[in-house]
Amino acid sequence: LARRWSKGEKIIADKLGTHPSVIWPSRYFDENGNPIKRSLYKKLD
Repeated sequence: LARRWSKGEKIIADKLGTHPSVIWPSRYFDENGNPIKRSLYKKLD
C-alpha cells in the first residue's frame, strides 16, 4: 500500500496473522518508537 488505508492494512495483516504495525511500523510509530495518533478524518482549515 502506498498510502494509509486502515481497513486494507487490517485485512492484509489478519491474513498474515500479525498486526499492521509489524508490517508498516512507520505508519504506527514515530522515529522514537512512540505511537502515532491516527484520526479517521483529516481536519480542514
